[in-house]
Amino acid sequence: RQSAIAVPHSQHPEGRRFKWLDRIYSELM
Repeated sequence: RQSAIAVPHSQHPEGRRFKWLDRIYSELM
């Protein structure tokens, strides 16, 4: 669920942007 995007968003320089994306992604999945 979140491990699919929680890992890449952590290493991404723009993790802040992926943070809110992770929330939407979590609800979609």
